[in-house]
Amino acid sequence: MVHDVGAEFCSHGQHVGHKSGKVSNIKVPSINGLAAPTHGLTMDQKGILWATVIGAPAGGGGSLLRVDPNTMKYDVFPPPKGSSGAGTSIDVDAKGNVWATTSSGALRFDPSTHEYKEYNSPTPTDNGPGGSYGIAADRQGNGWWTQINIDPREQGRCRNWKDAGV
Repeated sequence: MVHDVGAEFCSHGQHVGHKSGKVSNIKVPSINGLAAPTHGLTMDQKGILWATVIGAPAGGGGSLLRVDPNTMKYDVFPPPKGSSGAGTSIDVDAKGNVWATTSSGALRFDPSTHEYKEYNSPTPTDNGPGGSYGIAADRQGNGWWTQINIDPREQGRCRNWKDAGV
């Protein structure tokens, strides 16, 4: 269920109040002091916004960004060292886990434990495991993602896929 929080958001860190029309920025500072680039945006069952963010000081590339739309406060959750890092697409499954694409598959993040699991695509491309492009999560807690420039679609089932060991 999506909660109406009285605002609309876009993935570049801007907030538009639906009643006032006022535009406000949500700036996540980057390592160089500029705003960190964001990509992808979704809302979980509790009305919390999630995005992927690159270059945030808390974790460098490929972190997850959590924004509370009621307070406009945010947290950055960097993936563990050695993981691929979050890419461009993001979604939330029915269990509240946040899924994001990576350069070689997908990440699943549990907001209650702050734990990541990484799933690598089993279908290789000419350059190694296929780069992931889009992601969706379903009611059973599965992550579904596409690989760029090839036909197969991959499904990560938490209970029977091997994680990447990160």
